[in-house]
Amino acid sequence: MGFKLILAGLVFFFNPCINLVDILPDFIGCILISAGLCKLADIEDRFAYARKIINYLIPIYIGKLLLSFMLTARWKDGLLPFTFAYSVGEIILMIVFSVSLFGAIENMANLHDGEKHLTASGNLCKVSIIFAVIKNILAFIPEAFVLVRQDPDLNLSYNARPSQTLLQAKPFVILFFTLVVLVAGIYFLSENIKFFGAISKDRKFIKNLSDIYSERILENEKLMNRRAFFKFIVFMIIGSLVLLDLVVDAVNILPDVFSYSVMLWGMFSLGNRIELKDKRRITALFIPLCVISVISAGVRIWLDMGVNYMMGYESYLVSRNILIENGSAIALGTVLSAAEGALAVVFIGYILRSANKFYKEKTGAGYSSKYTVVSATLVAISGVFSYITPIVKAYCYGRYIDNTVKNMAFKTFSDNWELAQGYANIALIISVALLVHSVIKINRKADIEL
Repeated sequence: MGFKLILAGLVFFFNPCINLVDILPDFIGCILISAGLCKLADIEDRFAYARKIINYLIPIYIGKLLLSFMLTARWKDGLLPFTFAYSVGEIILMIVFSVSLFGAIENMANLHDGEKHLTASGNLCKVSIIFAVIKNILAFIPEAFVLVRQDPDLNLSYNARPSQTLLQAKPFVILFFTLVVLVAGIYFLSENIKFFGAISKDRKFIKNLSDIYSERILENEKLMNRRAFFKFIVFMIIGSLVLLDLVVDAVNILPDVFSYSVMLWGMFSLGNRIELKDKRRITALFIPLCVISVISAGVRIWLDMGVNYMMGYESYLVSRNILIENGSAIALGTVLSAAEGALAVVFIGYILRSANKFYKEKTGAGYSSKYTVVSATLVAISGVFSYITPIVKAYCYGRYIDNTVKNMAFKTFSDNWELAQGYANIALIISVALLVHSVIKINRKADIEL
């Protein structure tokens, strides 16, 4: 019924946080919990509310993960307000989630022969709330030391001793708080393992819930088809969003191969509603697309290291690249990104066409995928320009520094291509937004007709 998935998701919450840095990404835990609550939400309304809260936390935790990469590397002084905002927000949402989750379990246990779980559920709710408060408060306190930062008094005496400030104690406080939260987290996790393990072994209770779910949901074919298509749409939206490039220190932390994998997963989530020959065709297209995507991503990191070297950017990933200097990288980048983009458009088109067959069979009229394919094509084109514009910029700048007098015009070219790089990134964002909108538009139609 999903209790094991909920427990698997809670595993991602037990570890300490250092400001915004979370070793086990909480958004993965939220996704697992949301999946675990899917069936339970059809039996008890409070589970539906708990799932709604945990779904709110998914983008919040993804934002936290991205900020932990950017702020800790480039703007450490900006950690305080973000750490405070996330600490307060997490405490509030986790309290609401814990009360909803364990309250729903108590209600179900009381109604469906699970009375022996009532006391444990109430106790675990309290443990979860206390742990959430401790974890987030102890993550924020060390960052608050900057508020009382004092410069040591100037002491010119012969026996001057180094002045100690509260800020200097911050690393030791972080270490101590980390150990405290780790101990509390292990206790929190052990109690959850004990509780959900006992529920999973209670066959009578689980059978009662399964019978209710089967009667309400599984026998309703129309509802199952509607939900399956909605799940497919959700995967397509997530896959489309991952097509955005988020480059941190020459590394795109949102590789496109993840996008294609999510979309393929969405197609397989439709199960037998997709013809077997279509599944094979799409899988056959997926394999070379992933290979090219991985190669393209690796080459891009290598070329961007050369761009960082040529432009003199401060970065950990810097390396001289002869292909940047002689301009060969422009053709290489264009071929790789264009090939990936073309395959991606065909891949997305095939997935939509395969899903449309099932949709047409159930509604009598299919949906149009032209808007989505055009949007995917725009994403591919803007992706090519986003890929090569920094390379062209670095090449022109290299020509300029070779002979600053003779090649003065290349400095202007370099500046113009840097501006074009910004426009290319904006175009990519707009194209991805159009792609997402096109998928949402299909879902609106399906929501009515299915």
